[in-house]
Amino acid sequence: AGVRRTLENPDETPEQNHDAWMRTRLAEGWVWGPVKHVEQKVHPCLVPYGNLPPIQQAKDHIFMAVVREMFQHEDAA
Repeated sequence: AGVRRTLENPDETPEQNHDAWMRTRLAEGWVWGPVKHVEQKVHPCLVPYGNLPPIQQAKDHIFMAVVREMFQHEDAA
């Protein structure tokens, strides 16, 4: 879903992408917690983008850059 969203929204920022991810998770019943627990639908990243640890913000930037770069070259092939 993250790859699809990144490709379908080429001008989206990592912050916008995170906000969309967070809205989806909250709608699915996920809640914030200090440790991720899939069965209990708990995730530590269910906070506004600016409150994410720097490493998580960097991950979002890198993820989006890699997806865009990979599919840009795939389309040109």
